[in-house]
Amino acid sequence: MKKLISTLSLLWFAAFSMSMAQQISYSSAQKLASNWVLTHNQYDYQLLGQHKIYDDDGKLLAYRHDLHPQGYIIVTNNMELPPVIAYSFTSDYTDQEQEINPLHEILIADLKSRFEHLLLMDKSLKDQHHEMWNDILNGAGRKSSFEQWPPAGSTISGGWLETNWKQSAPYNNFCPMDEVTGSRSIAGCPAVALAMIVNYQKNLHSTQFSDADDYFHNYAGRQYWIDDDAHVMEFLSFPEMNEYFDSISAKFLSYTPLNTDEMAALVFACGVAAKQVYTSEVSGTFGVDQAYDAYMRFAYDDAMLIYDSDTSFYTHMKNNMKDGIPVHLALLVDGAGGGHNVVSDGYNTDDYYHLNFGWGGSYNGWYLIPEEIPYNLTIVEGAIMDIGVSHVGMDQAIGNDKVEFSIYPNPSSGVFNILIDMEEPANARILVCDQKGAIIEIITEGYFNRGKHKYSWNSDLPAGIYNIIVELSNLISIKKLIINN
Repeated sequence: MKKLISTLSLLWFAAFSMSMAQQISYSSAQKLASNWVLTHNQYDYQLLGQHKIYDDDGKLLAYRHDLHPQGYIIVTNNMELPPVIAYSFTSDYTDQEQEINPLHEILIADLKSRFEHLLLMDKSLKDQHHEMWNDILNGAGRKSSFEQWPPAGSTISGGWLETNWKQSAPYNNFCPMDEVTGSRSIAGCPAVALAMIVNYQKNLHSTQFSDADDYFHNYAGRQYWIDDDAHVMEFLSFPEMNEYFDSISAKFLSYTPLNTDEMAALVFACGVAAKQVYTSEVSGTFGVDQAYDAYMRFAYDDAMLIYDSDTSFYTHMKNNMKDGIPVHLALLVDGAGGGHNVVSDGYNTDDYYHLNFGWGGSYNGWYLIPEEIPYNLTIVEGAIMDIGVSHVGMDQAIGNDKVEFSIYPNPSSGVFNILIDMEEPANARILVCDQKGAIIEIITEGYFNRGKHKYSWNSDLPAGIYNIIVELSNLISIKKLIINN
């Protein structure tokens, strides 16, 4: 281990020394950030100020440009690296109420890794990065072939998730009290990421917790049983949690937003399923495999835990983004295994991924995940993909199973077909609803004979995710439709 650390230290020093000539000036960084705003057609945005980002040894890694009315652009301090490592037009970089800045920690670890890799980087890739710098500095426009999922402007958040949950109140209201500090434990980033994805997929698969889910909590002097010590430690017991599961499942089926207590119950349940440890300062897991186990506990059987050593890692993640399937991404920020769990819920053809940090909307933005760096030097621990993959375009039914229907093509450019197979004749109607359950259009309603019925609809809906609902007197059947246009 000492030899490995020494080797990496020497590699870092050599890479930094040889890259001095590639560093950029304050004015060049500012010009690049200004042009970046223009090439993204954000004409109402202005640069507020520039801040330097250093590592722990005082080496300049990047320039941070804050934007007005909100946002940030992170410009790297080396022309052999990609010009912009992260940016956002929806969230700020700094949150004064938070002591921890996960984006800052991830950036430091990632940029150090990229600098260390410079000596190993192919010249062709360095030349490509130089060309990118020159294009942006010279005001070249974006590629005409540029695509983004979800399409720009189709969601308020910029990603598929429209929720911005966080680790503090009210989302940690049912987490254990910290007997050392006397405060309630925070929720933990794995639990928040899990809960936001489960809420997005809207399916608990009839999960109920029992004594088989008990575990002994033993971390930093905090020792107790979950859930046997629920009364003493003031957290939600399993019988209480199961009652919340029932109400949450009913709301998922009707696409009714969860109330505060239901959100808090879901967050704690996800932490329990992942066998998290809890304190008022830090809560979480010791590896991404624990989050994967939690998805299995909620019967997301198609979910896959993939490490970035897998050659299909990035292709697989891109496909999930295009299909509207958020990914649970685990990132490392130090050699001791510390890190953050975030949700990747968007992608564009400039190879940026949209990240939701689970900090109430703070820091969310587009990040250039280091695809070109060998897996043993990257900050990526692994990711859970295909979460609910069979759920997209699949039925959720309430009542008797009297109707089956399919949507094609899905995703659609706006024109799609609905094929319904009625087992029995009945009165029914077909609805298009948004993600909040509001009716956008009634495609058809009336009496349906037994057998198959086909309807085509040419919509002018903006890009996004919609729900196609078939309603009978005692049945609601729902499928997700993705519009890409």
